[in-house]
Amino acid sequence: MGHSFRLSPDEYSEKDLNELEEKIGVRFQDQVLLIKAVTRSAYVKEVKDKQPDSEREDNERLEFLGDSVLELAVRHYLYEKYEEPEGILSKKTDDLVCEDNLTRVADCLDLGKYLFLGGTEVSDEKGKPAILADALEAIIAGVYLDQGLCKAVEVVEKLILHTNV
Repeated sequence: MGHSFRLSPDEYSEKDLNELEEKIGVRFQDQVLLIKAVTRSAYVKEVKDKQPDSEREDNERLEFLGDSVLELAVRHYLYEKYEEPEGILSKKTDDLVCEDNLTRVADCLDLGKYLFLGGTEVSDEKGKPAILADALEAIIAGVYLDQGLCKAVEVVEKLILHTNV
């Protein structure tokens, strides 16, 4: 499956941020969180090699948090919606939060065109699904930090649950 990615971060604009916010259904109060969510560590390393005093941050810590926010939102939704035993709910959770599903959702959002990638990541076809899934988790964490758990759950429901369950 082909994934679309931005070739030059220099083309990025305020319009891109607004477009992404519209797609996910959130207007960030702190857009730095959204920028961080779409910035890969390889890109930050390249920027800091050229500009050592750069304060640019990557999305790895947000991805770490987003993984848990996503899983909590999915598990709560499934708990409320289904009467099945724990094993079945766990399997449904795994199916919804797996890399393949998150990549599919990210592709529907055309998320790749909003990411800041390092040079080697642009040409690494094998790594692109993980990059997309990680960025989606980071965005979910950004929403959580910017507007709280209720808004993050709303985004998860809109982007992942209502299209899969």
